[in-house]
Amino acid sequence: MALELLGGCSAAISRLRSHVKRLVSSSEGNDADDLSRYLADLATQAREQRTRVEQIVAWTGPYRATLESLQGRCHDDPHLLSAISFLVAGWASQVHNGYDSYQEGDDERDEELGRLGYRLRMMIEDRRWLVNEYTFKSVSANQAKLAYSIILLRSPFCEAYDKILNILLRSMGTDQATVRSKSLKSVNQVLETDPSILDVNSNVLNKILECAGDTSTQVRDSALGLLGNCMTMRPALEDALTEVIVNRFQDSGVGVRKRAMKLARDIYLRNHSRTLRSLIANGLLRRVHDPDESVCELARQVIEEVWFAPFYRDDGTAVYQTSLTEHVSLVIQTVNSGTLSETLDKVFRSILRPKDKSLQGPFSVCSKLVANMFGLIDNLDSDDSTVPSGRDALNVLTIFANADPKLFNFEQIRLLKPHLASFAKPEELTAFRSVTVIYRRVLPILSTVHSDFLLEVRKLLLGAVGKLNLRTPLDDLIACTLVVCELLNVFEPLANAMASSLAGLQRLRSMGKLDEKTSLFLNAYCLVIGMIAKHCDLDNCPGPFKKKFPKWPGGSVARLAIDTLAPFTAPSQPLDSRRPALDAIGLACQSWPRNYVIPKVYTAFQQVFDEQIPSLENAILRSFREFLIIEEKRSETAGQAPQGKKKELTVMGGTSYDDVASATTQRFLKDITRIALSSQDEHAFLAMEVLGSINRQGLTHPKETGVTLITLETSSNRKIAELAWEEHRSLHEKHETVLEREYVKAVQSAFAYQRDVVGEPHGATTNPFQSKLHYLMETLKISKMKNRQRFLDKLCGQVDFELAKLDMSGDIPTQMVYARFVIENLAYFEYQTIGELQTTVNAMEKILTSTGAPVAQAIESEVFNVRMDIDQPTTAPDGPPGFSTADSISVSAPVDGQPSVAPVPAFALTVEPDRLRQLATAAVILLSMWEVRTFIRRLFGMGLKRQDTKVKALAKDLNKSPVKVQGVHGDKVWDEIESLMKGLQDQEHMIKTCSAFVELLNVDKDLKVADDAGEMDLEPATPSADEDEEGDVMAERGRKRKGGSTPGGRKKRARSSSQPRKRGRPRKNRESVEHEVDGDLDGDWF
Repeated sequence: MALELLGGCSAAISRLRSHVKRLVSSSEGNDADDLSRYLADLATQAREQRTRVEQIVAWTGPYRATLESLQGRCHDDPHLLSAISFLVAGWASQVHNGYDSYQEGDDERDEELGRLGYRLRMMIEDRRWLVNEYTFKSVSANQAKLAYSIILLRSPFCEAYDKILNILLRSMGTDQATVRSKSLKSVNQVLETDPSILDVNSNVLNKILECAGDTSTQVRDSALGLLGNCMTMRPALEDALTEVIVNRFQDSGVGVRKRAMKLARDIYLRNHSRTLRSLIANGLLRRVHDPDESVCELARQVIEEVWFAPFYRDDGTAVYQTSLTEHVSLVIQTVNSGTLSETLDKVFRSILRPKDKSLQGPFSVCSKLVANMFGLIDNLDSDDSTVPSGRDALNVLTIFANADPKLFNFEQIRLLKPHLASFAKPEELTAFRSVTVIYRRVLPILSTVHSDFLLEVRKLLLGAVGKLNLRTPLDDLIACTLVVCELLNVFEPLANAMASSLAGLQRLRSMGKLDEKTSLFLNAYCLVIGMIAKHCDLDNCPGPFKKKFPKWPGGSVARLAIDTLAPFTAPSQPLDSRRPALDAIGLACQSWPRNYVIPKVYTAFQQVFDEQIPSLENAILRSFREFLIIEEKRSETAGQAPQGKKKELTVMGGTSYDDVASATTQRFLKDITRIALSSQDEHAFLAMEVLGSINRQGLTHPKETGVTLITLETSSNRKIAELAWEEHRSLHEKHETVLEREYVKAVQSAFAYQRDVVGEPHGATTNPFQSKLHYLMETLKISKMKNRQRFLDKLCGQVDFELAKLDMSGDIPTQMVYARFVIENLAYFEYQTIGELQTTVNAMEKILTSTGAPVAQAIESEVFNVRMDIDQPTTAPDGPPGFSTADSISVSAPVDGQPSVAPVPAFALTVEPDRLRQLATAAVILLSMWEVRTFIRRLFGMGLKRQDTKVKALAKDLNKSPVKVQGVHGDKVWDEIESLMKGLQDQEHMIKTCSAFVELLNVDKDLKVADDAGEMDLEPATPSADEDEEGDVMAERGRKRKGGSTPGGRKKRARSSSQPRKRGRPRKNRESVEHEVDGDLDGDWF
C-alpha cells in the first residue's frame, strides 16, 4: 500500500511539473508582459530546483501575484477569503524559515525581509490592507495558475520528489517479489505523467532491465509491460530494448512469453529496420514449437499479422511494390539467420490452409512473394548482406514449394532448369538441391508439362546420380528423378542405375580387402542402392536385374539389395564398410518394412547394438525413426479415411505393418532405451525421437517407456527434456493408473541418470531454483489431489531407511546423495494445493519421529556413552566428569527451531569408525530432511509447530492454492543442506553432526507428539501404531532430561473435546504400506 501511495504521490508531482512546463510554454509568446516572463523564468528554475528563498517570498513574486488574483475574485466567491488567509500564512512561514536558514548576515537582505514581515503582519491583521495600500494591474488566470504552481513546486512535498522516486527505484531491488512488482507499477505511473525522466535518469531504465531478468515471473511480466510503455513514450529506445524483449520469448512463464510476443509485434509494425524485424521474426518462428499450445497459436497468429496481413490489400502503387520487395529481402534474411526451414514450412502451411479462414488473402500474398523471388534467382553472391543472392532466394522458394506447390506455374519452373546443369561448386550444389526439391513438389500438380521439357530434366538428373556422393542431396535427387519418371511412365533408367550399383558391389566383394579408393566406390554404391530402394518400387522392372544377376529368381528388388549388402555388415568387415552398408539396408527397410523381420537383418542390427558403436547405431536408429514416423502418418491417414476405405485395412484400426513395428520395437526396445539414457548428445536425442514415436503408437506397455520418459525429462538438454515431457504427459492422460505405480521407480532412475550421465546429482537447479522433477509435477496437475498426495507420501518415504541396512559404500554414501536428491526436489516443487503441503510436511515429521528416535538413542548410547538408568543418574565413564549430551554442545533455539552447535569437547570414543560413519550418515539425512520441512513451513506460512493456529486455519480448506510468504528464499535451505553434506569429512565433523541431531530431538518440543486437542493431523482418524510408538519413545527418552516425565511414562489427560475417542482398527504402519505398494521396486537404480 505504501508503494501504491508513493506512486500516486510521485505521479501527482510529475503531473504538476508537466503542467508548469505547458504554462511556461504558453507564457513565452511575443505578447507576454513583464509579469508573465518573470514568472516563466522563475517556474523554469523551480522545476530544476534552482530557485532561492528570497525569489519565492519576494514582494513582487508568485505569492503576491496569487493573492492579487484571489483578492479580485473575492466579490464573486466569499469562500476565497479562507484561501487568502491560508496563502498569507504560508507566505509568512516561508519568510520565517528563510530568515532562519541564512547563516551569514546581510543588512540589505535583512532590511528587505523586515519590510516584508511588517507587510505580512498588516495583511494578517487586516485582509483589506493590501488592496487599500497598493494598486496593481489585473493578474490573468494563467498567470495566477503559474504563480501558485511555482509555490507548490517549492513546497516540502514536491521537493521530496527525488527522494520518493529513489525509494521506488530501490524497492525494485528488494528481496520480496511482490514488492518489486508493485514498485514497477508505481514507477509506471510516474513515467506515464513525466516521460522525460527516461532522458535525464538512466538509472531508471537500468533498474527496469534488471527486473526483466528477475527470478520471479510476476516481476518479469510487470517489467516487460513497463518496457513496452517506455518504448511507446520514447520510440528511440526500440533499437536498444528489442533484443531484451525477444529474449523473453523463451521465458519459463507462459504469460511472460505471450506478453513479449505481443510487444514485439507492435515494435515490428512500427519500426522499419530490417535488422530489427528479422530478429523479431526469427524469435517468433522458434516459438511455433513451444510446449504450450496457446503460445504456439499466438506465434502463428503474430507471424500472419506482421508478414501477410499488411499485404492483403494490393493497391497497385509503387509504394506497395517497394514494400513487397523489401519484405522478400526480409524473409530471405530471416531464413538465412538460422535453421528455420522446417519451421517456416509448417507456419506457411498453417497460414495458407487454415481450418476456419479464407485462403484468398495469404495465398495471394505468397504468390506475389514467390513471383518476386524468381526475379532474384540469378543474382550472384554479394558482399552486401542486405542484397539477397540467387542461392538464398532458391532456398526460400523450396519452403514455399513444400508449403503449397500451387503457388508456382510452369513458366516459373522452366526458369530453374539451368541450375541442374552443374553442381561442382558448393554454391552450385546448394542451388541444384533446391531445384530438385521444387521440381519434386511442383511438377506432379502442374496441369500441363511438355514431355520434351521432362526428358531434358530427366537427362540432367540421371547424369548426376553417379556423381553425387552426399546423402541429403542424393536423397532429393532420386526423389525428383522418380517424379519425372512417373510423369513419363518410364522407370527403366532408375532400374538400370540400381542394377549397375548392385553389380558393382558384387565386384567389390570379390576383391577381398578394400583400399581407400575402393572404399569410396563402396560408399557411392551403397548410397545409390539405399536411396533408390527407399524411393522406388522396381519389382515390375526385373529386366535389368536379371541381366546383371542371372541366378536371381525374381521377386522383391529390395530383398535382392539387402542380400547383396548384408555381407558388408559383418563384424569382420572394417567400420568404413559396415556403416554405408547398414545405412543402405536401413533405407531399404524403412520403405519395405517386412525386411526388418528377416533373420539376417535383425541379427546384423543386434550385433551392432551389442557392440555399442555409436556411428553404426545411428544408422539403424535413423531407419527406425523414419519407418515409425511413416507408420504414424499412415495410421493418422487411415483414421481420417472415409468409411469405405477403412475396409481395405488388413487389421481393424491398424495398418499393414503394425506387426512389423511391434516386433521390431519389442526386439530392440532395451537397446534404444539404453542409448537414450547413456548421454545427452544428438545420439541420445535420436533414440528419444524413436521412443517418442513408439509411445505415440502404443507399441509397448506404458510401464516399459514411462520410467524412461520421466527420467529423460530431467535432462539438461532442453530438446530431450521437452520431447520426453510431451510424451510422458500424453501417456499419463491415457494410462494414469498404470503409470503412477512406476513413479517412485522413475525417481530412482532419474537420480541415477543425473548422477551418472548429467554429472549433477542435486535435486534442483539454481538461478532460479527449480526442481529437476518439475516436469513430473507439471504432469501430475492433470491428476486429482489425492493422487498427488499419494505420490508425495511415497516420495518422502524414499528418504526413510533402516539404520542397520544403511549402505555406507563410497566416499559419500549413495543413500545420502539420493536422499539429498529427493529432499531438494521436495523443497522446490510448485505445490498446487494446501493438502499436498500438509501431506509432505506430515510425512517428513513422521519419518523423523519414527526413524529418528532410534538413531538418536543409538548415538547417545554408542557415541556419547549415555546410559538409561531410572534409579541412578546417568554417567559417562569414558567421557570427562559430568559429561552428557546436553553438555556436549551449546544449544540455542532460534526462530526456525534449529539448534546451533558449538565445538564438542574432546573425550574418548569407544564407537567403531564404521559405526560412527553410519550414524553420522543417518543424522545428515534426517537433519537435511528437517531443514526442508522447516523451509516449507516457513515458505507457505504454516507455522513451525504442529499445534500452530496457522496450520489449523490452512487445514480448513485443503484444496486451496498455497500462498508463498514474502522474504523466504530457497538459497538458505540450499546452503544448509550443502553444509550438512560435509558432515562426513572427518571424525570431528561426524561427532558434530551426531550432536546436532540429538539436540534437535531433545530440544525441539514439536517432535513430542501431543495428545490433546491442540494436535492437528491431515484428517481425523484413530491413532496409528507408529504414532503410539513414537509417543512412547519420546516419553521414555524424556526420563533422562531434568524435569522430564515420570518413569511410568507420560500421564494422559482427558481430551478437551466432548467427542469420545474413536474406536476401530489402527491404521497400517508406514513401512508395511510401502512394502505393499512398492514391493516390486528394483533396488539396482543406485
